[in-house]
Amino acid sequence: MFLSDQWGFRIGIILMVMITAIATLSSIVGINQKRLLFKSVLFLSILRLLIPVSVMFSATLQGLMQSQRDEAVMVLESTQNEVETLTNREQEQSKGWFDNLKGKLNIEAKLQQIRQQADRAVHAAVYLLAEFVLLMLLMPVLTLWLLFKITTALYQIKG
Repeated sequence: MFLSDQWGFRIGIILMVMITAIATLSSIVGINQKRLLFKSVLFLSILRLLIPVSVMFSATLQGLMQSQRDEAVMVLESTQNEVETLTNREQEQSKGWFDNLKGKLNIEAKLQQIRQQADRAVHAAVYLLAEFVLLMLLMPVLTLWLLFKITTALYQIKG
């Protein structure tokens, strides 16, 4: 939040300078320069509002997704712990031939349990990846796209 406040302060200073320039130069400059200064002030005002709104929207989305993110992280941690304990248990046990045969017969139940845990872990990992893509890639790209559209509409740039 500090970075957006810092940029907001800088943009505010630039706006004040531009407004002062429009007021003092209104009798000196021509109509085209006045329009350009007005459009610049309008653009910087929109930019000043767009950045904090984008940050607040992103923070709201993160807050809404917090419980699901925590649940996904817990699933991944429990899967990691379960795999480690299963690996350690299999390595530590020295089985006789009868216990080894009995373990092989019971392997289908273990495989089913591992498959279910892996499915939950994959689902959690996909959720975390999708959340990352939404918050860290799509939101800034959407903000830049919106800024581009505002700029082209404001300055009537063909493109």
